[in-house]
Amino acid sequence: MKAKKALRTALEQPWLYEPEELIKLREKLDELESQGVQELWHRRTNLGFSNKPQELIQEEERRAKLREEKKADEIHGTFESMEDLKSQIGKAQLDL
Repeated sequence: MKAKKALRTALEQPWLYEPEELIKLREKLDELESQGVQELWHRRTNLGFSNKPQELIQEEERRAKLREEKKADEIHGTFESMEDLKSQIGKAQLDL
């Protein structure tokens, strides 16, 4: 399984990971996607294309949407215990 697919699969099961681990997984996925976009752009420019290809534009839009969703998924506030945090996460998942 490729790295990005493995990370996406892991992020589909957030109950298996601690919040810190989820943050690291998301950051690594963002990093790998950014590298992919840069490599695509590098290949396109080396082949002589000066306009941004449609795939790159779509990838940038998808990444922007993911960043917005990531901000929406953040839990804000202070929590007195880990159980309190887990209960808030559970309530957020039920609201979806």
